[in-house]
Order: sequence, then C-alpha cells, then structure tokens
Amino acid sequence: MGRGYACMGISPVTAPSAQPEEAPYLEYQILLPDTGTVSLCIGILPTQDVYPERGLRIAVAIDDEIPEVIDARQGFVDTFGEYNPANLAQSPNLKPLPKQDKTIKLTGSKQLRRNEVFDNLRMLTTKLHVKKAGMHRLKLYMIDPEIVLEQLVLYPDNRYPSYFGAPAVRHQ
Repeated sequence: MGRGYACMGISPVTAPSAQPEEAPYLEYQILLPDTGTVSLCIGILPTQDVYPERGLRIAVAIDDEIPEVIDARQGFVDTFGEYNPANLAQSPNLKPLPKQDKTIKLTGSKQLRRNEVFDNLRMLTTKLHVKKAGMHRLKLYMIDPEIVLEQLVLYPDNRYPSYFGAPAVRHQ
C-alpha cells in the first residue's frame, strides 16, 4: 500500500473506536534536540469519513503526556458538499471539517497536482510541545479504526515539499 516501505492499520477495520487510555498504540523512539514546539506531519492513506457524526480520529503524545486527539479529516476534500452550513445546522452531531496547516508545504496545500488522490497520502499536522531535549517516545494511538498510517515526518522542511519530504536521518 502507498509508496513507502510499509503501512500500519488495524484489523479488523470494523473494530470499535477507543479512547486514548485504552487504545492500541505504536511507539517510536525519537531524538528531539531542542525544547519548545515541534511540527509533526502524520501521513495517512486516503480514506472516507465513513461515520461523519463520529469523524476520523487519531491521537499522539510524547512520553507519558496526555494524548492529543487529532481530527484526521484535515485536508479532506468535501466533493459532495456534505459539510455545508445547512447540513451542519441540521445535525446535532456533525462537525465542520478542521482547518489544515497551510504553512507546512508537505501537506501539498495549493500546490500543483498535490492532493490525496495524486499522492495517495493525506498529511495531518500537529504541534508537539517538548519540555526537555533528548530521546523521547512518540506514541500514536488508534482512536478510529479506518486510519492507515504510512509516514511520520518530524520537523517538516519546507525546502522539500515533495511526497517523500526531506531525506530520513537516523540517530544512534
């Protein structure tokens, strides 16, 4: 699936949604050399909002911090106008589409032929707050089962706005 080496999803995709404290998660060891705010791009395979009243969600946390739930509909193209003001006003549960961080070029926003169809990838963005420099554990939690994770990019570099982003750097 996708263009990378591997993807990670849950089986069965009909599994129930979970809250972060009980959700399965992936854990990665990462080096964060500075304190402050760090951008993280999470590449997921394109998926439809199959349960619009619930949305599509994933959560992320550093070390043992409280996970931040991310609405994975960032960058979602509302082709059929389902999220129009009239529908949002009629439904007590339907939520508007979240805004995408258009300052990060890796998302492909407003770039020629860059969207989830051509890239076979949708980039979600979030900010991580780093309290101390050094090695950390990045955790990605399954909240809703329809999301398939393909790529993680810390410190997205706007000089490399291609599908693959900047070349990977491994730290020992």
